[in-house]
Amino acid sequence: MKSFRPISSKEDIEFKEARPILYLNMAAVASLFNSRNMNATANRSNWSTIMSYLKSHSSFLGLKQDRLTILLPSGLPDYSIEIVNNEQVRKVKVNRPKALCFDYQQLKKAFGLDLETEVITDAQDLENI
Repeated sequence: MKSFRPISSKEDIEFKEARPILYLNMAAVASLFNSRNMNATANRSNWSTIMSYLKSHSSFLGLKQDRLTILLPSGLPDYSIEIVNNEQVRKVKVNRPKALCFDYQQLKKAFGLDLETEVITDAQDLENI
């Protein structure tokens, strides 16, 4: 993106050149941090600390609600089949979470992250069975 506008802002953040933005679905990640050994209050406190840490990082751009495609473990979009005008139509499943957004290039440099993935097509997936 050449610009980015978080929920809490009326103005875009402008970049000198287009850059990738990392969207982190907070709801999906929060469940990974819940511990069975702690009560609900302790889990909320831990998640609150993690959120505070993430939001204070220099790569944090803000919160944004966007339509995110739900992916299968293979990296392919999840979908359902619906009947429209007596024809089967593949409908991609999505959700609209409030996501934490980060400057991916900055994270990549700072932490050596490599989150780029390759998409496996249905045909390639079947060949591996």
